[in-house]
Amino acid sequence: MDANRGFTAAEAIRFGRALADEDLWFFEEPVLPEDPDAYTRVRAALDVPIAGGESEFTRWGFHDFLARGPVDILQPDATACGGIRETLLVAGMASAHGVPTLPHVWGSAITVAAGLHLMTALPTVVPSMARERPHVELDQAPNVFRDELSDLACGPVMAVPHGPGLGIEIDLSVIERHRP
Repeated sequence: MDANRGFTAAEAIRFGRALADEDLWFFEEPVLPEDPDAYTRVRAALDVPIAGGESEFTRWGFHDFLARGPVDILQPDATACGGIRETLLVAGMASAHGVPTLPHVWGSAITVAAGLHLMTALPTVVPSMARERPHVELDQAPNVFRDELSDLACGPVMAVPHGPGLGIEIDLSVIERHRP
């Protein structure tokens, strides 16, 4: 459930309790990212795991964010937090706090490909035989820059692309078609 920063802490708690029987995987970005205390209140009041961090920048911002204990799942966005290398540094810091990382992915096929590559390199928080397979967030809204920009086939099951760079081929005609 992605609230997309749509609630106050009190509203998020009320909403989360109303969905308590829905067996949600996690409640993403329930409150404004600039208010980590609100995240902490929501996390303390609900049983569903709280996810967030897509709007945080660099490991220094994540250091302060993680120190408050606001989330059960950290969602850095490589396009916002400083690239793939910085995301991996953030994920390592999150693992030291016992928080798994699920990269936030939104936008183009380029960001999806980066997210797939990140999933292969994320640190294990706690060794477990019950661990789920890695996941990449995939927005379902129509998006020509995700669906037509490259040769990456986006869907419920995706393979990590191989080849130079991120392993995808960009179709420049898609960019030309949408140039203002």
